[in-house]
Amino acid sequence: PPPPPPPAPRRERRPRNGEGAQRAALIIHTIADIAAVILGLWILLYLLEANQANPFVEFVKGSADWLAAWAQDI
Repeated sequence: PPPPPPPAPRRERRPRNGEGAQRAALIIHTIADIAAVILGLWILLYLLEANQANPFVEFVKGSADWLAAWAQDI
């Protein structure tokens, strides 16, 4: 009997209709939303004069400082 024919080459499924761009935009948007929440929370805690020794307040302040590091000297 003749040998079986070779299998057809596998085609990689590529996103169509901008699915990849939409996924990337969703990820970037989510990261930006998280950053905005952290910065807004720090502003709120600062205005309410939250206890700076509280670990949660320290975490939010440190995160906000890191996110806004590019604008520290403006």
